[in-house]
Amino acid sequence: MRFSILLPFSLCFLLLIFVTSVYAYSFDDAVSWISNFFRITGYQIYGNETTTTTEPITTTTALLTCPYECCSLKDPVYQGKTCEYPKNCVDGKCISVETTTTTTTPTTTVIKEQVKCIFTDTDAMQKCYANDGKFGCIGIGSCMADVAGEAGTKLVWKSSCPDTGYVETTIDGNTKYVAFKCATPTTAIPTPTGTPVTIITPAEVIKEQVKCIFTNSNSDQKCYAEGFACGGTGTCVVDVSGEKGKMLTWKSSCGGYAYTVMDGNNEYVEFNCQSVQTTTQVTTQTTAKIPVYVFTSSDNCIQCANEAVFLKDLQQKYPQIDIRGYTVDSSENLKSFFAEMAARFGVSTNIFPTTFIDSKAWQGFVRLGVESTTRDVGTEIENQIKYCIVNVCEDPNPPKPVPAPSGGAVPSTSTQQSQPVSEQVQCRFVNSDFIFNPLNATPEKCYTDDGKFGCTGNWVAAEESGKKYAYCTVDVSGNMGTKLTWKSSCGGYAYTVIDGNSEYAEFTCIPSSNVTTEQIVGKGFLYAYWQCYDGVEQKTAVGAQICQFSEFWQRMATDICKNHCNADGSKCGVNSFSVSRECYVDLAVAGTIFIPSAEAPQATQPTAVPTESATAQGKVVKVATPMLICKDSCPLNDKCYPFGYRKEGKFCSDEGSFIDQLKENSVCENNFECTTNVCVDGKCISSGLIQKIMNFFKNLFGLV
Repeated sequence: MRFSILLPFSLCFLLLIFVTSVYAYSFDDAVSWISNFFRITGYQIYGNETTTTTEPITTTTALLTCPYECCSLKDPVYQGKTCEYPKNCVDGKCISVETTTTTTTPTTTVIKEQVKCIFTDTDAMQKCYANDGKFGCIGIGSCMADVAGEAGTKLVWKSSCPDTGYVETTIDGNTKYVAFKCATPTTAIPTPTGTPVTIITPAEVIKEQVKCIFTNSNSDQKCYAEGFACGGTGTCVVDVSGEKGKMLTWKSSCGGYAYTVMDGNNEYVEFNCQSVQTTTQVTTQTTAKIPVYVFTSSDNCIQCANEAVFLKDLQQKYPQIDIRGYTVDSSENLKSFFAEMAARFGVSTNIFPTTFIDSKAWQGFVRLGVESTTRDVGTEIENQIKYCIVNVCEDPNPPKPVPAPSGGAVPSTSTQQSQPVSEQVQCRFVNSDFIFNPLNATPEKCYTDDGKFGCTGNWVAAEESGKKYAYCTVDVSGNMGTKLTWKSSCGGYAYTVIDGNSEYAEFTCIPSSNVTTEQIVGKGFLYAYWQCYDGVEQKTAVGAQICQFSEFWQRMATDICKNHCNADGSKCGVNSFSVSRECYVDLAVAGTIFIPSAEAPQATQPTAVPTESATAQGKVVKVATPMLICKDSCPLNDKCYPFGYRKEGKFCSDEGSFIDQLKENSVCENNFECTTNVCVDGKCISSGLIQKIMNFFKNLFGLV
């Protein structure tokens, strides 16, 4: 009875809203809203745009050209490319029949880790990649590369920075840091006297936050770097400031090193706080420590960073090593301590790094075939370690209480057992589309790399500073000190440590619509679409689910559209380009490609042949036409349209291109997919049914 009374009033209220001129809605929209009242769900409407001049869209979905030595005929993405008999196609390579039938692949355990590349003294986009070209990353200031392989595999890293040499790492499951000094040449300006004057631009001072991660620790720890410090259990956050491009060397009460670069972006550093073993079974092994004193400088010391990576790998190989690291210029006490050690060994106080083991000292860190043709300091240090393992070596300096910079604490010797604890993690999505368009934008997601925890961002919050972000909260649990690596639909990484204290993981999103090459460089995407100037278009196969770097898709678009021109031949190449569904490229999976280039650090952008135009003086000059690049949107007529936008019987799909709207009774998920703009129970409703509903309400309220 109550429902029968409430229903007419509710319907009248809805109709009054739509007939009021202030809202200016059509009668069709009113019916759609009323249909929603009867549980017609998922309706999202975008304003149609009427134009008189439009270019036809050719929806030709074609397989991509095979970029490998061979491709299977059943591959849903690439055109088939076969091998010459008697070879077979295996993982993109032509392998002989004898090899494929007789060779047994040994079972190996694949270990995953991350390598953070540091680019100092530069504000340009740089690349960092392993010698085999399989792993790499791109970024400004720093970038993070995902690495996977068999334990003990050595990787040699190089960057696009000129003349920076190589850095070697070993896969062991721990985060690594490799540093490259990208010196920017100064500009000399000639003066009237003929003496060139070098123009020095004052360094920009910027601020950022650094989050210190203390894994495998259930006690208070501290991290510090050049006057900056913080402490906490599991994690802590410290505000830092300094000249743009300056590298900070971080240490902790756990030991070890980590590095960040001042670039204005919040960063993470990780320290592995292994508990000290005290059982009788390992007493002889843990008490026979070999002290290694390492003195470094905070002044962008690249050799210091390279030696730190080397010593960390060496410590994994020889657990007897006890590395005692000091940043000399961080306090007066340490300067005096280093001067005393240097005087005892007769070495300089101006060369870094300086390493002391037993009665020997090394200054600088060069490797044979890289920085030196005659000497390998790394081999010399390792040989001394081997000697000390067999023989009794003395401590280069009697133990003295030297205060750690900024109040650093003595490493903890807690042996508490790991215990399960629970906490909450809030995922924050800065610059998310959901902030500005919560009704139509797709909510962001975050999740751990093992898939155990995750949530979807359906809420928006603002800080006192005015900074807004979308967020979601997830309950996590596990052993005390367990590190969690977080990923998101925005890309990027964040890290938390289970310690019973709630914390947040922050991601910076790239807003949808028109973007630049620099904004998407180094990021992976599932889908790509492009259109050449002659109207030919191509997109990735639906459901292929192959995540590739944006540079891969852009290079493919440029190659395919190379000789495709418009009618008068004035423009050739790529007319428009889009990528969608950001993802994480797993270079350990067959079919994914990283494109390293020391000569061209910037990403390859789809380009068109420059057009000719006449000037007032009658000269013909070449004018480059900028390319339209869209992200999570659809390019058309030099404009990026959001997902779900309806235009002339088509809608913008999440694959980055306009496709035809569906006919009645077709399977659908959203209203905008249907020609009738109504999707109910996964099917497009016919216009006849909608007309009957309209007539019913017209008769009910006497509108006929």
